[in-house]
Amino acid sequence: TKQIIYMLNLGDIAYWDRRYEDEQTKNIGFKNFDWYCPFTRIYPTISSMVDMSGTHKVLVIGVGKSNIIECLYKNGFRDITAIDISSKVIQEMQREYTSYTGVEFYVMDVKEMIKFSSETFTIVFDKACVDCLFCGTDFMSATKRAFSEIFRVMKKESTFISISHGSPITRVPLFRAVNWAIECYKIDEDIGESLTLYTLMKTSNEFLLKKRIVGGDMAKREKMVGLMDKAVSKKKAGKVAGSLTVTSNTDDLDELLAESAERDG
Repeated sequence: TKQIIYMLNLGDIAYWDRRYEDEQTKNIGFKNFDWYCPFTRIYPTISSMVDMSGTHKVLVIGVGKSNIIECLYKNGFRDITAIDISSKVIQEMQREYTSYTGVEFYVMDVKEMIKFSSETFTIVFDKACVDCLFCGTDFMSATKRAFSEIFRVMKKESTFISISHGSPITRVPLFRAVNWAIECYKIDEDIGESLTLYTLMKTSNEFLLKKRIVGGDMAKREKMVGLMDKAVSKKKAGKVAGSLTVTSNTDDLDELLAESAERDG
């Protein structure tokens, strides 16, 4: 039986601190680094799908060394808060962008953003942070806590934008842990990699909340959760802290996709 194999080793804070500390030890000067693709390349796609006009209070989760700060600033955003779990990279970002008025950086876990009041931000950006949460052995709990916190700090009618390698079949069922309206768009592979753009709106619009995602909302959500749990239980022991190998039978995934298509039309 064919297997889908993902090597995941990004779920632990120690990995990120080691990574950034190694760069400092090697005297590598500051240089932006973006997972998947530079944010500047994907911004036009985002702005064509989400209303970016008006005055926004922005939150960037898992900022790392992304060029997202420079990109947003050049596009007129002047109220930007960026967080990352690694104190090493936050120190670097603070030094690099010290002249950017209205930009703040905090060492913070997206699963516990106690510094922020409820209904604070109008746009939340994620590129790869959610995917990293899926790399931990406690990803079910971690993602649910993160989504709940993101939802809490979002203003009404605001949008969470998540750029992910995860397909709708593996992301939408878990996004459904929070009651937001979900849309997803396949990003042009010419941009860099096979990516999906998810927009999750905090809204009271029942029509939008009830909209189903073809290939994402399954007739039996618990089957997806069970499949992922089973994969984790088999591969939970890893040599590297925060590492995880997940294998899934393609026949199982094909069955889930078929169920989703039948339900969603």
